[in-house]
Amino acid sequence: MTHTKNALTSEAYHTIKKQIIDLHLRPGELILVQQLAKKLDISRTPVREALVRLKQEGLVQSAEGRKFKVAEFTLDTVMEIYEIRSALESLAVAGVTSTIKPGQIQKLSDILQTMKAALEKNDDDLFFDSDLYFHNYIIELYGNKTIEAMLKQLNDKLQRVRYLTKYIDGRVENTIDEHARILEHIRKKDAEAAKNAYKDHLNKVKTGIEELFKDSSKRFLIKPFIKN
Repeated sequence: MTHTKNALTSEAYHTIKKQIIDLHLRPGELILVQQLAKKLDISRTPVREALVRLKQEGLVQSAEGRKFKVAEFTLDTVMEIYEIRSALESLAVAGVTSTIKPGQIQKLSDILQTMKAALEKNDDDLFFDSDLYFHNYIIELYGNKTIEAMLKQLNDKLQRVRYLTKYIDGRVENTIDEHARILEHIRKKDAEAAKNAYKDHLNKVKTGIEELFKDSSKRFLIKPFIKN
């Protein structure tokens, strides 16, 4: 019985988490436990337990009447995350450049090709999962477990921001070009150029997000969206 209950909670957790990250559940949107339970064909208890877990992870917030809602985006929070990324990931890419092996460079190239294929197929999930993999693989190669653990804690929030960037004109296509530039500097063993290209990539994403927050026509993406 316990095993079944845990399995149902896990199913609810992963389903809701996916919908939050890919923005099918909008920031600020009320999460209706009974409605979700009916959709998943399970009882309300595992759904509520899943939401408590997601609340602990910062993807869900409390709402009035002992309800839950999707955690909202704030520009300050997003900028803080990218400030951390810029400092830690640019350090990692510079360090990796002097030690990376041909097979590892090929793996980064393969990830980039997967991103290109995903773009052609309009496969958002594959694209953003591959984008995350590209960055995480560089961190993994750097070998600093503390940095790896710090950034891993941000992965879910970062993925939600990545899905947000698809609404920035040209950003997805530019991400591929910028990754290719980073990879080229890595191939040439030019640590300083790789570091600068990495920072440039993240800065451009930051600028795009700032503009998105100011775009009233896309305000629904980042402001509370409450279903009656």
